[in-house]
Amino acid sequence: MLELFNISAMELFIALLPLLIPSLLLLVMTGLLIKQQRNQQRLIQQNDEIIRLLVRQDRKDNDRRIHHD
Repeated sequence: MLELFNISAMELFIALLPLLIPSLLLLVMTGLLIKQQRNQQRLIQQNDEIIRLLVRQDRKDNDRRIHHD
């Protein structure tokens, strides 16, 4: 097929390289963005759990103070 246009595979690759590089960068950046969003979601869940634990502990402490007084 390439022989019809008198172009080698290497020449075709070099010609398409300017399109390939931005495409690869887009894929990498999209992957990094997805990873960042997952990490952010995980941190939000961890923070929510910490808040729940702190609220529970605070209620226990308040109950102890009320019953102790």
